[in-house]
Amino acid sequence: MELERGSRFLLTTTSSSTVHRRLKTRWVELVRPGDTIQPSGIIKSKQATARLGWVLTDMVVRNQNDERVATGEVLVEFPA
Repeated sequence: MELERGSRFLLTTTSSSTVHRRLKTRWVELVRPGDTIQPSGIIKSKQATARLGWVLTDMVVRNQNDERVATGEVLVEFPA
């Protein structure tokens, strides 16, 4: 499957340790079968209450040639 340049992808999932996760991605280059991609991120903010915690992260995805192929934002909500 090829994603068009500039497409947006939203993923919401639930697991036993993470209550909610949101990933918004903007693909700026094509990724093809056989490419190796590596995501990385920098925490922008974090917040906690007595029950829940949130971490907001800026992310970038690079391919095997260290070229930026996607950027985005990740929000993770988890039990405190």
